[in-house]
Amino acid sequence: MHRTPSRRILLRFLWAILLCWLGLFRLASAPSFTAELSPPAVGAGDPAQLRLIFTDLGDVTPPTLPSLTNATVKYQGVSQQFSIINFSRSSSIIHQYLVIPQSPGVVNIPALQVEVDGKTYTSQPLTLQVGQGFDQATIGFLRLITPRPEVYVGETFPVEIRFYYRESPARQAPPSLKLDGFTKGREIVENLPSETLTNVVYSVVRWKLALTAVKAGELTLGPAEFQTIYIFQAPTQRRSRGLSSLFDPLFGGEQRQLTFQSSPVTLKVLNPPAAGRPPQFTGAVGRFNVEATASPTNVAAGDPITVKVQITGQGNFDGVHLPELPAGSGFQLYPGTNSFTESDPLGMSGTKTFEAVIIPESPGVQTLKWPWVTFWDPGAKTYQTDQAKSLVFNVRPGAQVQAQPVGTVPGPPEPRAVPASVSPTSQLSLLPDLGPMIALTPSPVTTSWYWGALALPLVAYAALVAGPIWARRRAEDPARVARDQARRELTVQKRAMHTAADQGDGPAFYTALNAALQQQLALVVGGHPGAFTRDVVAKRLVPVGFPSEMAGRLEKLFDRLEETRFSPATSAGELPYWREEADTVIHALQQLREVGT
Repeated sequence: MHRTPSRRILLRFLWAILLCWLGLFRLASAPSFTAELSPPAVGAGDPAQLRLIFTDLGDVTPPTLPSLTNATVKYQGVSQQFSIINFSRSSSIIHQYLVIPQSPGVVNIPALQVEVDGKTYTSQPLTLQVGQGFDQATIGFLRLITPRPEVYVGETFPVEIRFYYRESPARQAPPSLKLDGFTKGREIVENLPSETLTNVVYSVVRWKLALTAVKAGELTLGPAEFQTIYIFQAPTQRRSRGLSSLFDPLFGGEQRQLTFQSSPVTLKVLNPPAAGRPPQFTGAVGRFNVEATASPTNVAAGDPITVKVQITGQGNFDGVHLPELPAGSGFQLYPGTNSFTESDPLGMSGTKTFEAVIIPESPGVQTLKWPWVTFWDPGAKTYQTDQAKSLVFNVRPGAQVQAQPVGTVPGPPEPRAVPASVSPTSQLSLLPDLGPMIALTPSPVTTSWYWGALALPLVAYAALVAGPIWARRRAEDPARVARDQARRELTVQKRAMHTAADQGDGPAFYTALNAALQQQLALVVGGHPGAFTRDVVAKRLVPVGFPSEMAGRLEKLFDRLEETRFSPATSAGELPYWREEADTVIHALQQLREVGT
């Protein structure tokens, strides 16, 4: 009689507690956007970590950080964090950066803003105090050198990145160069003789690049950046003895990631003038001359003649094309193959060879004034045309039927003699009886569990010591850093490509399209973005299984980029089509395995 009310009261009490707990658990913290800087004070050259924390805002694209005075910013990656505090749960997306001050003073990071679902969230401004710290200038410095302050659209010119250093780094990644309005070709690296500057002897390493200007205006080239890892040994550190000395190369010094940055260079990029431009100009910028040979020269009307055209010179060979036959020439042209043989490591000079077939249409002595090459000479600042000597042919009436070559059909091969089988008696003697089987008692030393138990402490100790080292070195791996940077740059260029297509901005669209293709090809093929041309499709992509349909569409994209490089105007109506083509091709390239993964 008395238990039923007690049980009811107890059940109601437990239900009340459970409902309150569930209600509190369902509470979530208010969405927020905050910025944190750790530590708040560092020495010059020492990095501080900047964390942008988006709490309960979903997958938000972080705001673009402004250029900071006296500091460089490096993106480190993104992480996700879940937390439950006082029954309140939250989910945070954290973007991490390294802020590296260059000299003593103050680095001010202004308030940043993001807009989510129509609402603006603002972070607090931050201040980084910078003391004397480490003077990176005592190690070395970076320079960016260009041949002259004025170049032309379509002109290929050399650029040098030089690293002057007193101490060589333990590890380094290839230098990067910020390009806006330029495409990068080949690159070579070499050591130069030492130089003495302000009574200090520096070793010098030089990266030489071939760049091509693709748009006109006052363009900023650079800065160039060079990421290195230096290991500094403490002066009072004594070398350990015994087993611990094996780990001295790993723990024997302080590692620092130093980023050397050059000053940017401003270049004035001009279009080849419209005044006096020949109609046959196809965008070749440089100095070229042309030679042509033909064989045979005594043929019947309708017979094919092979013409070999060699264009030799220095400049942008991408703009050099085999011209069409002049109207009324009396010949038909069937283009064939073309190839390029460079005469310098950067591929800025060499010979472009075309092989084509022409067919005479009527008999008689036919003279053909063809081919020619028209180019803009940036040194002389004039349009020039070079033409090969006239080709002369003796064309007979009618067509000669040529006998087809008859090959010999090989007969069946002669049967090979089969060696006689070896008699068993000629081999080693075999015992007729192996005797009785005897069971052996295994020794513990021969069992796998014995050696496993013996090696377990050593494996555990090695994992404990080497695990953090492997994780840190993997995070600092230059190849991995370069792949992450290429992926981020690919995302930025694809976004710029879509924006330009929506706004009908043709030059900006094709510049972003070229940069996106170069970054994606660098991920799947290897090498440096900007060095890939149409030839990469057949030579590098098709052999690794890239679909033939997509290969053809990628080649069309390269052809379109080459056409628009010197096109005076671009129709905005065609941009959505090429944007869709680019998205499809890039998605297909992303299905290939990336280099180094």
